[in-house]
Amino acid sequence: FDLFMIKFWQKKIGFMLKNIDKRVRLTVGTLFIIGSLFGGLVGYDLRSVGQQYNHIWVLSIIALYAGFDWISKAFNDN
Repeated sequence: FDLFMIKFWQKKIGFMLKNIDKRVRLTVGTLFIIGSLFGGLVGYDLRSVGQQYNHIWVLSIIALYAGFDWISKAFNDN
């Protein structure tokens, strides 16, 4: 029963994510990119102070990738 419910919700969530409006995808992608730039600045600030900053830069790179991915999906949407 549990496996059936997991597969059901995976299909339902996957279907909902495929039908997101193009404008929403562009907005979310842009927010990810702006957030990654802000995170890069925070990481640079932490670096100049002498604190740990690598994890901030890794999260910024992941957010940058996610932003470009969401925007490319918005343009490739049929």
